Amino acid sequence: MARLFCFKFFLFTPPLWDFLHIFGLELIKDNDMTTLGTIWKMTVRSAMLVVLAVVAIAITSCSDADDWWGDEATKEVFEKGISVSESGGEVNVTFAGNDRMWTPSVVCDDTTGGSWIEVEKLITDDDLACFSIKIADSQDIDQRRAKIEFVSGKKRHIVSVEQAAKPQVVVAKQLYLVPSAGGTVDVVFDTNGEYSCNILSIAGSWLRETSATQNGHRVTVSFAADANDSFGREAKIMVCCRRTGDAKTVVMRQEPRQFASVETAYVATSGQLATMLGSDESNWRRISHLTLRGTLNFEDVETLKKMFKKYNGYQAPLTTINMAEVQTHEIEYRVPTCIFSGATSLTAVTLPLDARTIGTCAFQRCTSLRSITIPNDVRTIESQAFALCENLTEIKISSLSQLTKIGEYAFNTGTAVDDLVLPGGVTALDYTSLFGLKIKRLHVRATTPPIVAPERKGKTTTVLCVPKGSVAAYRNAAYWKDFAEIIEDSEDDSE
Repeated sequence: MARLFCFKFFLFTPPLWDFLHIFGLELIKDNDMTTLGTIWKMTVRSAMLVVLAVVAIAITSCSDADDWWGDEATKEVFEKGISVSESGGEVNVTFAGNDRMWTPSVVCDDTTGGSWIEVEKLITDDDLACFSIKIADSQDIDQRRAKIEFVSGKKRHIVSVEQAAKPQVVVAKQLYLVPSAGGTVDVVFDTNGEYSCNILSIAGSWLRETSATQNGHRVTVSFAADANDSFGREAKIMVCCRRTGDAKTVVMRQEPRQFASVETAYVATSGQLATMLGSDESNWRRISHLTLRGTLNFEDVETLKKMFKKYNGYQAPLTTINMAEVQTHEIEYRVPTCIFSGATSLTAVTLPLDARTIGTCAFQRCTSLRSITIPNDVRTIESQAFALCENLTEIKISSLSQLTKIGEYAFNTGTAVDDLVLPGGVTALDYTSLFGLKIKRLHVRATTPPIVAPERKGKTTTVLCVPKGSVAAYRNAAYWKDFAEIIEDSEDDSE
């Protein structure tokens, strides 16, 4: 602006043109030759214009670098740009001079919208305007670029920014489904560096890498899968960027063969039952008798629940399930809450022998269930565990059972059973625990009558069988005294 002002001053100021006029006239005032005078006047004026032009050019060519550059480091930033690694960084620039109204803006050549660059004004006074340029860590597989424009009035300065890409792998998808017949499966991923692709675990026996191609970042690795003649199975493939160690896991899951009505499934790794059964519900719903072995977790429990839900409007045909050899430590040694609730097709079940708790509503509304054997390790039967099992007529509890607690309405079935054993460890009982159960003979193994709360009034026709020498105690105990017949139990139940 100052340079332009000086130029205009010399060209358009009236005193200057008066001077030129006078000077020219004085040189030719005594010359009577009009033509010669005119030529001379034009020559002088032209010469002066040339001089003024030279002066103007000299003024405008004066360097204004010192008008705003704070130091050589800042100047170098604007000349060479900013180049950082994928980990980002911070660079400061300083403008000098009286003009303090610098406004930065970021323009990127990608879809990030400049969110990876932050420009912060640090200090501003009459002489300096300092900015911090912060560049965040890059998660991009490609190099990213941007420009930062600083504007103040008609002044404009641009600094270019380049950030290196992060060496990595990016998988197209993490799960590939393989048909039971086998075949070729292509695993697709992107990488910007050297990579490795390895099959994990024992899956190599049915899965093999056959080829690999790369076009730019895009890599395609082909695998051949054998046909499956058993339960569903899966393999894990690890794709790794060698420079950074960045790794992604891809799962190959193969569908099982067609199931028969009777099947035995060994769950070697907990959480794999869903994989073993496959994604085709119409296939695993062919099973009517299932034996489970191995270790289950809560994911497997959810799969079991799903097996008993209605499919296409009809109940699943699964009627018998044997879990005697199932390990339950990953499900807290429980037959979990509501695991078989509403399984109206279930007629027989063998519980895990190491289970210590039968959860709330575990078998609620299992309307086809006829018999249940409580394993000896079970300590607690929670509330409504067998409620509304309207065909449950046999409840087997051994005198050797470690059972200590029966929850509210646990056996509210409305059915009749011939014999029910309460082990000696049951020292307290809610009066509703056996509510709704019509018992012909109740065998209580505790020599001291268990406490029942609250006390229920009214006689019952159930025959109470108690240990030898305990009849008197039961006849004088609340709740128990209401039994019409109390006798010594001569039966040796040692199952």
